[in-house]
Amino acid sequence: MAEFSPDCIFCKIIKGEANSRKIYEDEKILAILDIVPRFAEGQCLIIPKRHVEYFYDLNDDEVARLFKVVKIVANKIEQAFGRGNVAMLARGRTVSHAHIILFPSTGESVLDKFMDSMRAYRILLTEKSSNEDLGFMWEKLTGASSG
Repeated sequence: MAEFSPDCIFCKIIKGEANSRKIYEDEKILAILDIVPRFAEGQCLIIPKRHVEYFYDLNDDEVARLFKVVKIVANKIEQAFGRGNVAMLARGRTVSHAHIILFPSTGESVLDKFMDSMRAYRILLTEKSSNEDLGFMWEKLTGASSG
């Protein structure tokens, strides 16, 4: 896997070819303030410096380092915004470079409102997954057979 991708905006930021507002940096990870904070003011991106498209393609050491930095930046967000919760996403649809999105969870963010609507929906639904559905999902995830 290539260290950098010439068309990747995160790789350009890591190499200093594009501007960013750094929150944290070490030899393996960069954390920056997101210029398009879709979820909340203070949203940050934690990015491995090696270009990897999918989170699950990071090696174990990279994942460990990435989440150490997630904790560091989460603490910075909490100290700066003092809202009690920091939300985390690992989605990566807008940039094909693995990254974690962290943001203060205010109770008023888009994600908070979505989660509230999902809780309300589940309360109205009041239906748990059937044992058969759970068995099917478990078999898909584990490769085991419920026999």
